[in-house]
Amino acid sequence: MAPSSYRSTYDCARRITVEEGLRTFYSGLLPSLFGVSHVVVQFPALEYLKHALQPDDWPPKDQHFTTQHHANPLPLPMHRLILAIILSKALASGATYPHEVLRTRLQNQRGGITHPDAKYKGLLHALRTVLHEEGIRGLYSGFGVNLVRTVPSSVVTILGFEAVRSWLGD
Repeated sequence: MAPSSYRSTYDCARRITVEEGLRTFYSGLLPSLFGVSHVVVQFPALEYLKHALQPDDWPPKDQHFTTQHHANPLPLPMHRLILAIILSKALASGATYPHEVLRTRLQNQRGGITHPDAKYKGLLHALRTVLHEEGIRGLYSGFGVNLVRTVPSSVVTILGFEAVRSWLGD
């Protein structure tokens, strides 16, 4: 068995505690907390875009369907709502993505931040190191792939939310 293989979850936790210290379990916690700011950007942006992208003639008067509460099940035409979701997700991701890079770098280094050979000694040190070695582009490494992964999920989630919200009558 390779020295880096773990026999169980307990073995993994025990070995990390002994070899790297308890602090290792919290590597990347601070940047993860910054990740909460993502929704602080996305949802106000989404609400603004829903308003800004609403056509003057919405809701249409000649619709042949109604729901219990509204003549229109969505706050704006589907294609515009999807555009608003995509733009708000991209904006929020662009504003907050560096925390993902920093968190990942802190979590993936062997030995944690207390290890004598650790490349990153903490959040600010990781930020300075990435900026020095890779420039601002380093903080957006993997950004495109992240959007490909997260945007469709956001579209499905928010469309579902809007449908339920409309069905319940806001």
